[in-house]
Amino acid sequence: MNSKENQKVLKAPIRVKRIKLDGDYKGFWFDVRLNPIMKRLDPLLNPGADESFDSLYSVYAAIVVDWNFTDEEGTALPCPKDKPEAFRECNSDQIKQVSVAFKEVISAVTGNAAGAGGVKK
Repeated sequence: MNSKENQKVLKAPIRVKRIKLDGDYKGFWFDVRLNPIMKRLDPLLNPGADESFDSLYSVYAAIVVDWNFTDEEGTALPCPKDKPEAFRECNSDQIKQVSVAFKEVISAVTGNAAGAGGVKK
């Protein structure tokens, strides 16, 4: 038996935090990845990056790994990590909540305290 067969495969951890909404959105939540893969953030972090909403939504999808968001009829929206265009079905309040959480994650990733927002923990 060689040593490779006895070695345990190490996997980098995926750190996730659940953000619970309140007020009119009480009961809704979304999970954000606190240690996203950096190449998924390239459109945002690189100067001259594509600034379209599709680009922004693909970057948001790098951190939103699950949610229970619905549309105005109560139909569940698909998870953005699997379908970034799901953000197009969100209303502006939902996007605002994701944006605040995203600023906190980017602040932690880049070490820029100016990006910190105020989401409930």
